[in-house]
Amino acid sequence: MPSVPLPQGIDKVAVPPVPPTVPGVLQRLEAIQATFREEPLANAPQPADIKAAISDLKESGRDGVVCFNHLYRVITADINEKILQGRFFHDNDFLTQFDVIFADRYLEAIRRYANPAKYGPAPACWRILFEYREHRDIHPMQFAICGIACHVMFDLPIAVVQVCKNMRRSLDDDTHEDFQKVNTIFHEKIPELRRHYEDQSEREFDRSIVKRIANRACDSIVVLSRDLAWQHAKGLWQVWDPPDNDELTWNTDDLDNRTSYIARGVLWDPLYALAAKTILSASAFYPRRPRHSGLALEEC
Repeated sequence: MPSVPLPQGIDKVAVPPVPPTVPGVLQRLEAIQATFREEPLANAPQPADIKAAISDLKESGRDGVVCFNHLYRVITADINEKILQGRFFHDNDFLTQFDVIFADRYLEAIRRYANPAKYGPAPACWRILFEYREHRDIHPMQFAICGIACHVMFDLPIAVVQVCKNMRRSLDDDTHEDFQKVNTIFHEKIPELRRHYEDQSEREFDRSIVKRIANRACDSIVVLSRDLAWQHAKGLWQVWDPPDNDELTWNTDDLDNRTSYIARGVLWDPLYALAAKTILSASAFYPRRPRHSGLALEEC
């Protein structure tokens, strides 16, 4: 699959949020959205249809990364409102630190894909979204859900363990309660976001049994991703210390590969992706041990 470049200079835009706050995250996401709006229209179908193609990309957000970035901005803005209210989450300081580190996992994937020579290769799951971002047969909502699968199933367990370790707290009931409350925000926003990506004919089709099944599959992928992420976080916790050890690296690479199956399925067949996620969940209790053909880990 040929590499599809991101807008030039985006690695300088997708930097860690400054200040390290949820509003700082929103500023980064808005800057990324603006960078894509300024991008030359590389995927116009025909020069004669350039006006329609520009409208499709810039107004409807047809670009795959734009689709996910829009969804992420909406949900992050809602989380920020809940933090400011001061009553929704159990620990607002934890949510703030988590949101910043979680967001930088996505920003780092962009930096790595845009400039691998400087930052190293991007995760395999994120490369699927980036490399298919201009494909005209993929619906915007599929792009958005693909980004969710990458960010939640792969990035989230790493981020939640990192924040808990930094704050010297455990994966306790309070942490899990706040973790689950973000599910509530996803449930509230997904129908609204789906309508953002649909035209009138698609909204009418949305009432059909086929579309309802596909929509339910996408919704279930979001929920299952978060459920699996918590299980993965508990597993990674066991092999986290010291950071960057071989067993932790192997488990995160394995999680990246597993997430890639889901991301690819979301783009081409949401029902397949749901089935694959259900099957993978049966063996998703980490940590898993690398197989080295009889060699001990320290011998490799």
